[in-house]
Amino acid sequence: MARLRQSGTLSAKLTGQLGLSEERTLEKILTKRNKATALDYFGGGVPPLVSLKLELDRIDGLVYASERKFQQKAAEMGLISLCAHFEAFCKDLFGAAANICPHILSKFAARRPQVSIEVDELLNVVDNVEMKLGHLLAEKYDFGSAKVINVLYFDLLAITPFSKTDSKKYSDLLNDRNLLVHHGGVYTIKYAKQKFDKQDVARMAHWDSLVVSKESYLKWSAFIRRVAVKMAYAAHHALERLVSAPGVLLNEEQKKAIWYLKWDD
Repeated sequence: MARLRQSGTLSAKLTGQLGLSEERTLEKILTKRNKATALDYFGGGVPPLVSLKLELDRIDGLVYASERKFQQKAAEMGLISLCAHFEAFCKDLFGAAANICPHILSKFAARRPQVSIEVDELLNVVDNVEMKLGHLLAEKYDFGSAKVINVLYFDLLAITPFSKTDSKKYSDLLNDRNLLVHHGGVYTIKYAKQKFDKQDVARMAHWDSLVVSKESYLKWSAFIRRVAVKMAYAAHHALERLVSAPGVLLNEEQKKAIWYLKWDD
């Protein structure tokens, strides 16, 4: 109980607002934590990497199974879905890490003094706040680029999941996704300048379209899978390192949840 009081953040937001004493608030939080099972710390009760792989397997299957005349359209839709589910994975992994070990939020808050969670949001999950706090925090942030993901994960876990090479590749994937979503795949001037020789830009912009083949989709799918595994393992190792610090005590379910972060069966 003393360790939770030292962080002060969670207790301060609940005490008074809920009409509870500080002792009663902390007692309630600790009771809920002790009742939680390892899977309760994850969105939907499924570890983020497992959830992502299940979704990607389904999308891959749809692209594979589509008739030839629909294959390009299926690949386009698959690429858009690929980006959506990977962004969700980044949020889920971030939230799960904070759920499992709220102690890490002290350093995150120190790097981001403006971070806050509205009391009404806390009230919605007060009976499970220690298993939801990370998800509430993750909802506050945009995980829409490699640069932003690297900064957020560094502030929380002191890791940067994307290398320079992977950052560039992910940016290319997002450019294709954005072209499909916002322009129906038709080349814009900006996109054409990035992709084609200068003499071809005027001819191709607003006329030609992006073609996503089954093969190109599968390459992107393999790339996302590789990055996701790398992120999950890095988060697992980072949490293990952080929770080994003096004064950080986890119960058996929290320790099991850390192991689940890298589970990819």
